[in-house]
Amino acid sequence: MEVVNLTPHDVVLVVGETRITIPSSGVARAREERTVVGELNLPNVGKVPIYSIAYGEPEGLPAPQPGVIYIVSAITAQAVKAHQPERDDVYVVSDPVRDEQGRIIGARALARV
Repeated sequence: MEVVNLTPHDVVLVVGETRITIPSSGVARAREERTVVGELNLPNVGKVPIYSIAYGEPEGLPAPQPGVIYIVSAITAQAVKAHQPERDDVYVVSDPVRDEQGRIIGARALARV
């Protein structure tokens, strides 16, 4: 099975003592649609717009291919589920591994949204 990482950074999978780094092969994103719904007047800043955000069709996601799975961001996976629910080849990282400072350095699993 081929694993294609469509996030903007390397994905490190940690399974037992084994660590596998999957480099980015490009980026799939969800098209963001913003609508102004108001504004806040913040002290020392001024007026800040407030948006309502909806996510449209994913962009940069290849068509399904036999034997290939794609790792994408959670937002992109949600867009795939909403707009292409028949796809079963799109995953996100899950069960994070953290270092001593609490930074995420890998993941123990993949998940479907």
